[in-house]
Amino acid sequence: SYDFPVGSTEYELAQLTTNGLTGTASVLGYFTPGINGATPNVTVNGVLINTLLNAGCWTLTPNVQPTGGTYDLTLNERGHTNAAAISQQQYTVLKRTNSASAWAHEGTTVGNSQLASGGVVTVPLYGLASFSDFAIGFGNAVLPVELTLFTATVSNNDVLLNWRTESELNNHYFDVQRSADGFHFESIGSVEGHGTSVTANNYNFMDAEPFTGVSYYRLRQVDFDGTHAFSPVRAVTIDGLNGGSTLAVWSSASGSSLLVKNTNADAVISLVDIAGRVLISTVSAGNDVELAMRGFASGVYFVRSVALNGNVQTQKVIWSNK
Repeated sequence: SYDFPVGSTEYELAQLTTNGLTGTASVLGYFTPGINGATPNVTVNGVLINTLLNAGCWTLTPNVQPTGGTYDLTLNERGHTNAAAISQQQYTVLKRTNSASAWAHEGTTVGNSQLASGGVVTVPLYGLASFSDFAIGFGNAVLPVELTLFTATVSNNDVLLNWRTESELNNHYFDVQRSADGFHFESIGSVEGHGTSVTANNYNFMDAEPFTGVSYYRLRQVDFDGTHAFSPVRAVTIDGLNGGSTLAVWSSASGSSLLVKNTNADAVISLVDIAGRVLISTVSAGNDVELAMRGFASGVYFVRSVALNGNVQTQKVIWSNK
C-alpha cells in the first residue's frame, strides 16, 4: 500500500492499495483546498449523493493510466465545516475526470466501512481502474450495510472465497464472478442469501478452475427485486508450480478475533491500522495465528505477513466490532 501525505493547512491523507495493477509505474498525488466545478448528483446504492465535504479534493495523476488490475483508495479528510450531525454511514467517495467534468461513482462503496471520529472522516472505495480527481460526498440517507469481510485464498491450486455480512435486507443471492484482467467478469456460480437478517452470516465458495496467473474475484449481491451491488475485487496468483498466495484471513466463529493462515515458516504477522501503525505483531512459524480484535474499533485494518525471504503479503480487512 502507498500513502499520500498531502494537504495545505490540514493533513489530508490518501491511501492506495493495488490489486494486480499493471501499466502504471508512478502516481503523483496532491490536495486542492475548496471545491470547484459542478455539484454532485449521483445515486450510490440507491441513495442520492448531492453534497461534498468542503475541505477540498484529491488529484492522483499517473505516468500512464492502468492497463489491468484495480486499486482501492481510502481518503481521510480534515478541515471540513459542513459535516455536522450526519451519520458516518452516509459518506462515499466520488470521482471525476477533471474540474470541468461531472462527479460520478466508480468502484464499490461498502456500507459500514466509513468512519467519522475526532474531526476526521475516513472513507474507502474499492475496485478502481483509473486515476483522476476524488472527493468525499454524502446525502441525506444511510448507505445500506454490505460486506464486512471478503477474502480470496489459494488452497491446493483451488481458490476459496469467504465473506461475511452483518445484516441483510431482501438479499436473494450472491453471484460469484471471476476475471482474468480485473475488468471483464464472468459468473462462475451463486450462493443463496438469507433474505432479511439482523444477525451476522458467513459464506464461502470454492473455485476449482482458477486461471493460471492472476484471477480476480468479486460478488454481485442481488436483491429479490433485481437490484444489485458489487463487492470489492480480490486477486490471487497461481503460477502453476508453487501455488499462489499463502496468506488467508477470516473471522473466528465467535466474531471476536481474526484467524490468519500463513504457510511461510517464521513469518511475522502484523495487524496494521489505516495510519500505518502496527497494533499487533507475532511470529507464525508456519502455524495459524489468532489476532484478538476485542477492544479495537470498527473500521479498515490490514493483516501483513513478512517472511524471512523478504516476501510481503497484505490482506485488507473491514472489521465490525459488535
